[in-house]
Amino acid sequence: MYDCPNCGGNLRFDISLQKLHCDYCGTDLDPYSYEKKKDAVESQVFETTVYTCPQCGGEIMTTNVSATGFCTYCGASTILDSRIRNEKRPARIIPFQKTKEDCKKSFAAMMRRSLYAPKELKSPEYLENFRGIYIPYWMYDFKINQIKGMRGSTSARHGDYIVTKHYSLNCDMDTSYNGVSFDASSSLDDSLSESIAPFDANGAKDFTPSFLCGFYADTADVPANTYKGDALSLIAEDVVDRAKSQIFPGRGAVTPADPERVLRYSSSKPACAMFPVWFLTYRHKDRVAYAVMNGQTGKISSDLPIVEGKYLAGSLIFAVPLFFLFNAVLTVTAPTALLLTMIPAAAAGFAFLSEIRAQIALEAHEGDKGYQTVVRIAPEASVQETAQVTVQETGQETDQDSVFKTAQEATQESVQDSVQKAAQEATQEPVQDSVQETARETTQESVQDSVQETAQETTQESVLDSVQKTAQDTAQDTIQEAGPEDKTTKNSVKNPENDSENNPAGKSTKKTTKSSAKGSSKKNVKKEKKKKGGKSSLTFAILAICYFSYFIFGSIDSFTDVVRLALTIVPVLLGIWLTIQSIQLHREHGAAKAGVFPGIGGAILALAVVELVTIFHPVSDLYYYGAGIASILLTGFTLIAVVRRYNLMATRPLPSFFDRKGGDVRG
Repeated sequence: MYDCPNCGGNLRFDISLQKLHCDYCGTDLDPYSYEKKKDAVESQVFETTVYTCPQCGGEIMTTNVSATGFCTYCGASTILDSRIRNEKRPARIIPFQKTKEDCKKSFAAMMRRSLYAPKELKSPEYLENFRGIYIPYWMYDFKINQIKGMRGSTSARHGDYIVTKHYSLNCDMDTSYNGVSFDASSSLDDSLSESIAPFDANGAKDFTPSFLCGFYADTADVPANTYKGDALSLIAEDVVDRAKSQIFPGRGAVTPADPERVLRYSSSKPACAMFPVWFLTYRHKDRVAYAVMNGQTGKISSDLPIVEGKYLAGSLIFAVPLFFLFNAVLTVTAPTALLLTMIPAAAAGFAFLSEIRAQIALEAHEGDKGYQTVVRIAPEASVQETAQVTVQETGQETDQDSVFKTAQEATQESVQDSVQKAAQEATQEPVQDSVQETARETTQESVQDSVQETAQETTQESVLDSVQKTAQDTAQDTIQEAGPEDKTTKNSVKNPENDSENNPAGKSTKKTTKSSAKGSSKKNVKKEKKKKGGKSSLTFAILAICYFSYFIFGSIDSFTDVVRLALTIVPVLLGIWLTIQSIQLHREHGAAKAGVFPGIGGAILALAVVELVTIFHPVSDLYYYGAGIASILLTGFTLIAVVRRYNLMATRPLPSFFDRKGGDVRG
């Protein structure tokens, strides 16, 4: 807490004044003029209170005690656990420029255009839940020195010949790109951070904890170099585009597939910065939706679920006048009207499957690189955390030798456990014993050599990172080499040609590896046969339908018969395609994730009804009208499933941060 030096009241950062303000006595202070002793400039850390949600594990830093009653990430109304912790000081910070009132007005304007949004999101009282949060970002700086090896060509006609000139385009440059930013928190989905980008890095200031007064701050858990390649790709595309138009005009410069390969550049160490974001959480049952606004520019984005009742009522109100309009303008026969119902049925089926795929990708965080990185490094962080805790228990500052020893012991134990576990599950053949012994000796020697070399060349943090990476890579290789597949040792050695020099049982290992290759090739052949078999079945079904339709119609003597045959086949093809896609999704992801059935069933049955009536071609129009009504009702069933699936896609599952251990990655 930051106390007013005049009255002792709590200070907060006033956005309109850009100063620290006391609501009790009206004192205004410059954020840089007010510093607590523990937050001295020379310190690399600052003391803060970190609140942890007991339900989702989300962490947030704040000086505001109201954080103890509500979780920003899962929306739970609960008492948060708190503890004092030292956090690494970010290098820069962009103070809030947009006030809470600005945020509420922008969001209310968005909700006025969203007719089917939940009423809570339109309530002025609910909008008071907007929170100002400083989100950690990584800022990347690059200096471009040269473009080398870019290609170009021009062509011109000379008489009867076309002369083409090819160019190798090179130039020296002195261009800097500073402040290319990506969010450093796995709790903020990349899609949300991208939706409110960009931030103007020119507005960043040197960090001081005073700017956090009255606001919240997220913790950084994404490694610094996670987005370095993405930042370089963005810069490379801009450099190449500018070079084509400004440096190499008239040379027919071609953008390379990987623009960054033609650049010669240098980069500095990524810097951590805090960027302002207004954050709103909407929770409904076991789903959560977020609304975010750029606290500097005012750009806003939101997950927008819809109310099913409102949507269906709106659709009905729109459909009734449209029906009477078409009925007055168009004259359609009963068979044609029935065939027209095939269009919304197929569209509903396609939309339903498309939303399922999008939801599966969203819940798997396929586009969230920061989340994927943090989840992947969680086991590595556990090894590093074990080493650090052991070092801290000595109660004194340790040197490189002690760090090396602790990390080496943790690494050897982890690797030995992996090797022993893999060997116990394998068969008791002599080959397996020799492979296990050789793998263990080779692993321990390689780890020790790597750790010793690293400890002599790097600092304490570099040693820990290198040992951690060496342990993971070596353990994975060892498990792949000594671990069984199908409870045999046929995959006991990853590279038998190299390992046979040190392994006395190298010959037999080659044989088992060879047999494993044959086994995997057989599996691939079976998969290819299944694919071919599926295509053959589909082709056979189409031919059978054509043959069956031919005998129903008696003969195809005119263009009308051809059209009838084509219209008979179309619903079948659409139904078969929807069925095949649904079965594949169900097999790949299961009923829990995919949830294809029974939602898709309405569209498939609607197409089946159209097909049956079209094939039998009854005389009475009552059959066509009855089938048309049935098709519309079945399509409506799928459309309701589409709306429900959209709500799942527009919201997110409740987050869980307990399995994420990104560690202190800003060191």
